[in-house]
Formats: sequence, structure tokens, C-alpha cells
Amino acid sequence: MDKQGNKTGGRQKGTPNKKTQELLDLMGDYSPLESLLSILKNDRVPIDLKIKINLDLMGYLYPKRKSVESKEQVLLFTNPETVGEVTDYLDI
Repeated sequence: MDKQGNKTGGRQKGTPNKKTQELLDLMGDYSPLESLLSILKNDRVPIDLKIKINLDLMGYLYPKRKSVESKEQVLLFTNPETVGEVTDYLDI
């Protein structure tokens, strides 16, 4: 960078590095997305494989929801005999 903070060398933004460019050159016209879509459209492919492909592709098409943290307390009852004790504690 120069004194004003401008970038003065290296790759241009968006230019692939050597490994990425080699991979793109080897792949040629092959498209993994087109291949997956042709598998999805094939009636002989088992439904479980189609579901897996769809689930994998969804992560690229739709944003993932963040979990929401709750500050509420939740009581879980595993023994019906203790319900009376808990309701006495809660004044229910």
C-alpha cells in the first residue's frame, strides 16, 4: 500500500489464485450444479438421494436462520408424583 492507503500491486480483486484457476481449467465445461440438477430430474434416482441433494443446495439458495436464545425458564416433569411439589412451589 502507498502512503494514502491505496493498494499498489498483487492480484486484481476477483482474480482466481493459481490452484483455483488450475481447477477451473481442468473442469472445462463441466458444471457440478448442472450435474446435480440432471440427477434430480432423473426418475430412476432414489428419493433419498434427491432429498439429500436438495438439502445440500438449499444452503446456497436460502439464508440459514440463527437460533434465538430464550431467557425464560422451563420446567420439565419426568415423574408425575413430583408435579404436586412443583405446583406448591409455584403457587399454582
